[in-house]
Amino acid sequence: MKKRVCSIMAVAAVAALSAVTMSGCGKSAEKAGGAGEVYVYNWGEYIDEDVIAQFKEETGIDVIYDMFETNEEMYPVIEAGGVKYDAVCPSDYMIQKMIENNMLAEINFDNVPNIKEIDSKYMDMSRSFDPENKYSVPYCWGTVGILYNTSMVAPEDAPTKWSDLWDEKF
Repeated sequence: MKKRVCSIMAVAAVAALSAVTMSGCGKSAEKAGGAGEVYVYNWGEYIDEDVIAQFKEETGIDVIYDMFETNEEMYPVIEAGGVKYDAVCPSDYMIQKMIENNMLAEINFDNVPNIKEIDSKYMDMSRSFDPENKYSVPYCWGTVGILYNTSMVAPEDAPTKWSDLWDEKF
């Protein structure tokens, strides 16, 4: 399964959004939508709406939060440039493609003081698609879920946790 590594946000979403340049695709919040707005393009439901509301309450900055379902849906939107997002959260292979096509801005890490909270092993993993860690910061890593063939596994026997995958009955 493909690892999903997105740029910044969950590590400290509230703090990060205030300084947003994540896998920055566009201008700063001040230039993109005005001093009181930040434009974020992320996978569907990756940030709880309560976090966005809390961020607005604490900073007074509106979050314009658009969602995409696939990297292939996201890419042409960014490429077209109709909306200048401050933060975008693509997967690892798409970050590499976006870097190669000069679609991402370098992150100003002076604006991301919580970068020290990200374990170095994840920063090292990120080098496979962002060799100098200039355009992205690990945000999440792993797989989305467990899939199984319903013609081979009855619903009542369906795996419910990762350790089930090593059960001999599967």
